[in-house]
Amino acid sequence: MLGKVALGLLILWVLGCGAGLIADDAFLYILSFIMLVGSILFGLLVLAVNVIWRLLPGDLKEIHRKRRGRFSTIFFSFVVFFYIVIGLVDEMYLRKSSGFVRLLGIATIIIFATFLWWSLIRRSKVKVVTGCVVFILFTLAVLFFNSVSFEAGGTVASTDMQRIRSLPYVEWISAKEDIDKTSVVGHDPELALEGLNVYGSWTLPEAYLVDMDGKVVHKWSKKIAGCSKWKDHVELCKNGDLLVLVQDKMIICLDWNSNIRWKQELRVHHDLFPDEDKQTFYVLAREDAIVYWHGIPVPIANDYIAVLSPQKGIQRKIHLYELVKDRIKLARIIRLYTEMLRMDKIVRVFEHKIKNNWVCQDGLNFDIMHINSVEVMDRNVRGFCQKGDLLISVRELDLVAVLDIDKGEFVWSWGLGELSRQHDAQLLPNGNVLIFDNGCRNRFSRVVEIDPLSKKIVWEYKADPVQKFYSALCGSSQRLSNGNTLIAESSKGRAFEVTKDGKIVWDYYNPKTKKKSHKRETIYRIRRFSDPQIRNLLEKDRRN
Repeated sequence: MLGKVALGLLILWVLGCGAGLIADDAFLYILSFIMLVGSILFGLLVLAVNVIWRLLPGDLKEIHRKRRGRFSTIFFSFVVFFYIVIGLVDEMYLRKSSGFVRLLGIATIIIFATFLWWSLIRRSKVKVVTGCVVFILFTLAVLFFNSVSFEAGGTVASTDMQRIRSLPYVEWISAKEDIDKTSVVGHDPELALEGLNVYGSWTLPEAYLVDMDGKVVHKWSKKIAGCSKWKDHVELCKNGDLLVLVQDKMIICLDWNSNIRWKQELRVHHDLFPDEDKQTFYVLAREDAIVYWHGIPVPIANDYIAVLSPQKGIQRKIHLYELVKDRIKLARIIRLYTEMLRMDKIVRVFEHKIKNNWVCQDGLNFDIMHINSVEVMDRNVRGFCQKGDLLISVRELDLVAVLDIDKGEFVWSWGLGELSRQHDAQLLPNGNVLIFDNGCRNRFSRVVEIDPLSKKIVWEYKADPVQKFYSALCGSSQRLSNGNTLIAESSKGRAFEVTKDGKIVWDYYNPKTKKKSHKRETIYRIRRFSDPQIRNLLEKDRRN
């Protein structure tokens, strides 16, 4: 009977997967896949129960006949016990361990639970004590392996890299070591470039214009229904307008006084590039989609570049999956499918569907590209790019590339083996490319300047020792007109300016902190302006 039920569910859920593919509905496909795997596992469980039943000794079968209710209750209770305990222990302890330790841990849990189950069916203190001792010894071993899993100056273990890859961007970061540092803590006015610094809040619908002394000289603030915080990039235009990306919701243009000039609802994220002369904006956006990786259907957060204007809305969508799919490895696809079956990921899928009516989000393994910067080339650079090409950063593939949008192909690319989850690629006036390299593989960050023709690093900034400068998530860099570089170390809520020889000449810590919990609000990206027009607007503000 149970076998027929499992077969019926299997057929029903195969049809559900098919319906999801035909309708191009990622949620329906994901839900059907989860149920499909569930039906297969249920069928295998029924088969295993039948096999085990045939192998059981006669006296145990007799116990079952006399106490059928108790026998079945205990058995299926421990099936649930396996799933919950393995899931919890794996999430809390084993995910930071090597593959061998994880496998050993899961096997030990199963052995322990089997001892316990068997002892409840046929009472035996020896079995219970033995199982408990094995389990305690294993727990101590896992704690030991975790404590030595990282060597000083070494590389990140593959399991920890997977954990980093699955982390969403965070609003508050730990500041135990520097909680007393706020605003400007260092400034060399002779070497630093005088100007005004712009960055957005991640916990409030606000952005700030900060002078070199750390004083907030102007603030943009706008509360919009459903947008309690902006939590993404803000871009200051030459005329004083502020472009705001409200993550996964909309792009807003505010004037100097925080009045809305225009807005466009769209699942925007990370970055935009304004062509102010043409009043055209290139914005990173995403949508749920089912794509095909070598014939395998894969639900993903499908990144694209939306070209829009305030008057006409979205004029064009430039999708990028087809250009990068051959760079995606099989292991990434396998991880995506296995993560779909984890209980915490299933909960988040339903949460996003209920709240937002979409399911494929960054921080989940559906985010297989994660494009985080876009820039329109403003000139021709022989052997590298043509005016109008796009310079993009694809975080999950450690890739920076130039896209010829007319031909629909990459004309230049770099990063594999050199970069690790980079951000903020920019074309410099000298024709080189500036990149914030997060360095998750080696656990230290750097800012690199690349000669695109030779593909050689011609300048880089690293701390001394290198581990002192590390932002696993986010980060930005800007080459200033005096040759210095302004850097946002997002994972410390810090921004600083360095000279060509690496000397720090301006050092700023986000003053928004939680003293009791030793946390500081992150700085996603910071930009400096010395444009006279911005200063004129500020002076007009002061006169009023």
